[in-house]
Amino acid sequence: MRNFLLIVTVICIFVVSGICGYYIYEAATKNEEKVDNISKIAKVTVENGVNTSAPSLLTSMVEEKVSPNATLIIKKHYSGCGHTTKDYAEIPAELVNLKEDEVREALTGWELKGFSANEVVILKELTGICNEHYVLREKDGVIAIYTENENGDEILHEITEISTDYLTEQDREELKQGIKAIGKEELNSTIEDYE
Repeated sequence: MRNFLLIVTVICIFVVSGICGYYIYEAATKNEEKVDNISKIAKVTVENGVNTSAPSLLTSMVEEKVSPNATLIIKKHYSGCGHTTKDYAEIPAELVNLKEDEVREALTGWELKGFSANEVVILKELTGICNEHYVLREKDGVIAIYTENENGDEILHEITEISTDYLTEQDREELKQGIKAIGKEELNSTIEDYE
């Protein structure tokens, strides 16, 4: 019985070795064919008096197009205050599947600042100040948020639920004078100080 198992094991080893050898031989033969083809291309040939010693390689260049799931980043720079606002939006349907140069052509009054299949960044230069100049004041016992335009006029933006009754005298005095905040982050941070 032991002899029989030994003979079967040896036969299996030979069969597996033969199969592996065959696949290694096939892979080496294909590799030699590729090397041979490359060397034929690389040979120096002179055709019509032009030296074509450097083989020209054909490459496939696929131009990137805007994905339907792309994000549009809208930047606006205001010369009056020097701030740049940034908003995010879904890509408009008319920009989907356009290449970079086609997007550039489709933009009127905007500058293309960044382009990829997943993100398009546009910028517009504007005069005046941005709409992110805020002033916090006390109004009817709560904190109110005003926006400030380029003339310095204050326009009521939002009335919070933050009561001024529990604020210190100094905080109430500052609110009477008006607490300025530029940008949404600074506004949110200032409001959190009073919550």
